[in-house]
Amino acid sequence: MPQRVTATVRLQRMQPAGRSETVALDRSSYLLGRSQTCDIRLFSPTASREHARLINRDGGWYIEPVEDRPVLANGATIKGATRLVHKTRIQLGGDELMFLDDSAPRQSSAAPAAGGRKTSLIAVIVGAIAVLAAAAVWWFMSR
Repeated sequence: MPQRVTATVRLQRMQPAGRSETVALDRSSYLLGRSQTCDIRLFSPTASREHARLINRDGGWYIEPVEDRPVLANGATIKGATRLVHKTRIQLGGDELMFLDDSAPRQSSAAPAAGGRKTSLIAVIVGAIAVLAAAAVWWFMSR
């Protein structure tokens, strides 16, 4: 008998269009694919009949490609079992799902937000311009 887990974890369908249901993850594993025998059905023609597995182990959820099928997590191709964190975007062919974990602390994430990196880069550029401007003013004033 499969182990039951608390359904605070779910997948939200993002793509394909017209398919926006949420799937509560209350079992220990799921097979994802286009086949009618899969636990979670995929709908895009570029998804495989058996594309990936979701597995709950050691207190976390993992996604694992079936037979080297292409699976992306937050835009990066994964090759083996990869731990999922709150708001991980999963792409399986043309199907896109978002992993949501209500029990996860809100400050943890798989990667820093892209906006945070962009803001840091802008701050460095503005700082460099300020230093150059101050040096130019000092140079002109000392002449």
